[in-house]
Amino acid sequence: MSLKSLKIRLPQSQRLVHPHQIFERLTLRGPISSLWSPQAEALQSWHENRQKPDVVVQMNTGGGKTLVGLLIAQSITNETFGKTLYVCPTNQLVEQTAEIAEHCNLNYSTYASGRWTKPENFESNTGPCITNYAAVFN
Repeated sequence: MSLKSLKIRLPQSQRLVHPHQIFERLTLRGPISSLWSPQAEALQSWHENRQKPDVVVQMNTGGGKTLVGLLIAQSITNETFGKTLYVCPTNQLVEQTAEIAEHCNLNYSTYASGRWTKPENFESNTGPCITNYAAVFN
């Protein structure tokens, strides 16, 4: 019997699922000190409806949708221990979203223009992959 044939199961650590708790546990937040009221409300509403097949989060321009989306993506990743995509229309928005994830010390990967950054986070199911429509549909 070789070592390769042994099935070793590492215990899964308890991952936070509620997006508010994920935010509160972040050790670095860059310029983001707290959630704005509309962000907190959107996250709470999403969390209460997370089992529904389709949930839309609607917020005003400049209302903090990117952070809300990142926290939702992290919540889904934590809950399912699976791969999650955060899909943006353009490469510029992929970069902006990754910058916010970096400020908040969230695990993430990016895939745009045929290049990966931090692919280990996506492969290990510890953070979402931020990508664009072209990567998903081509």
